[in-house]
Amino acid sequence: MTLDAEGFARAALENMARTHALSTDELVLHAVCYYLGDRRSGRSSYPMPASPLLPRTEPADRVGVDFDLDARTRREFDSECRRQGVEFEQLVGHAVLYLIADLDSGRAAARHLNDCMDAR
Repeated sequence: MTLDAEGFARAALENMARTHALSTDELVLHAVCYYLGDRRSGRSSYPMPASPLLPRTEPADRVGVDFDLDARTRREFDSECRRQGVEFEQLVGHAVLYLIADLDSGRAAARHLNDCMDAR
């Protein structure tokens, strides 16, 4: 699977991955896992916003991030996409920003990233 990251999302993804000594694809995997783990949190920021928060940018400013999900995680994430009525790539992008915001605010600690992946 490929996530097209652009503009602010691209910079945030690259910077946070570098900060935590991860590749961008590893950070995307952590984001999906973290997001699914927070399903029952009731947080207002959990659902995908009804309208895009960021404007589209020129293709030259986009970067593709290839990542693979295990079958169980893919099924769970597909189910969440259907529940929210959004496309897979849109929700992956939201999950990435959700994790980045939580890491930046201190809500999520870097150690939670490994705990989340170990639980899979």
